Amino acid sequence: MPMLKVTRHKKMALFIAVALRLSTARLGAATIQEFLAAHGAEIIAGPDGALWSTNGSSTALGRVTPAGSYQYVSIPADSVPIEDSGVFGITVGPDGKLWITGTRRQAIFRFSVQGSVTEIPTPTLVSYPNMITNGPDRNLWYTGWSTIGRLTPAGVITEFQVPTNRSIPEGITTGPDGNLWFTEKAGNKIARITPQGRITEYPLPKPGSEPYRITVGLGNDLWFTEYSGNRIGRMTTTGVITEYELPNQNSMPASIIQGPDGNMWFTEQAGRIGRITENGAITEFPVPNPNSRPGALTIGPDGNLWFTENGSFYVGRLTIGGTAGAVCVPSDTVLCIDDAPGDRRFKVEVEYSTSQGGGLSGNGHAISLASLGVTRGGLFWFFEPDNPELLVKVLDGCASTGKRWVFTSAGTNVGLIITVRDTVSGEVHTYYNQDLKAALPVQDTGALACGN
Repeated sequence: MPMLKVTRHKKMALFIAVALRLSTARLGAATIQEFLAAHGAEIIAGPDGALWSTNGSSTALGRVTPAGSYQYVSIPADSVPIEDSGVFGITVGPDGKLWITGTRRQAIFRFSVQGSVTEIPTPTLVSYPNMITNGPDRNLWYTGWSTIGRLTPAGVITEFQVPTNRSIPEGITTGPDGNLWFTEKAGNKIARITPQGRITEYPLPKPGSEPYRITVGLGNDLWFTEYSGNRIGRMTTTGVITEYELPNQNSMPASIIQGPDGNMWFTEQAGRIGRITENGAITEFPVPNPNSRPGALTIGPDGNLWFTENGSFYVGRLTIGGTAGAVCVPSDTVLCIDDAPGDRRFKVEVEYSTSQGGGLSGNGHAISLASLGVTRGGLFWFFEPDNPELLVKVLDGCASTGKRWVFTSAGTNVGLIITVRDTVSGEVHTYYNQDLKAALPVQDTGALACGN
């Protein structure tokens, strides 16, 4: 039931805190550092080159720079007591603003880092909006108590009832097939919802697994954590599930993402950061404080892994040795784009899939235009070498927006996953198109960090 919501505009108050580095731990090829912050629930790389975290028990936001400088940001919430106004999920929307779920407030906040806040109430008082992500249709999508919500940038919310009542949907991500995929913690299922709202559920093999967070990763599959099952799960878009047992009991795996080294990385609230490779090999790295309860995980603007600590007043940064500084090597499927002439800084890869022609998928074939003097962009073809399907370019917009820009233009309606990697910082941005939908141009003027 679509509903147009009334907005209430606010101004934010800033409180500055001094950053304090707690400790540094060197763990083979990885280094973990911790920085003073408020309690963190979720964390995301913001449009201003800093990391932003939520506090699930209040309307506090945290802002930490890659150097460790910290700010405390309060979002006013009318006369509602602060303990009833917790903010939780956070993402950067298609408009470059931060979109934040107010779980107890029963609202979504649209937050500008320049200072304004718009509050959008959810349709019912039992929505309990949780995690939030960008959808393939350029809307925001969030999980609720028993619903999945779709929110347009204009503030129109539609909520879809999950077939399993009170299944407690948790993590949500855009899949490689152009649909949204989410976990059902209480329902013990992974589910798919189309942009039109059709939901399909896939039960997990073992009861009581409590699937928690989910992301797209290695093999173009869905990867998820099983909080009580003590496993990492992997699932194809056709529903084939593979599970990997963690080495230690009661690890409580939480967040999971694909790291700048190409492997999958996950947090364990038992006090570790884990890595799992394509073949399922798992390595665990203990954090300096074993009681810190690592929670959310993201890739920062510096190309490192950043995580929140639910049991302390710190955020952590994990630097993976050898993940940056490798110049892009061009190949049939890899397009290398210059920042400075000849530096081949940006690595671009494309995957396509479509139900057309009986079902086709594969890697896009790169066409370098360097012989024509064009080094800041190039083309990809999918089916015939004389039929270019996609233009990708990366431009230096640092002087005007403080970011490097990613632009794409495609003449196709197949499903796409476009991955742009900064080989210096390790930062990765991914762009999607849904199969059978005309690909819209990408004009991401807040994509890659400057300063390196």
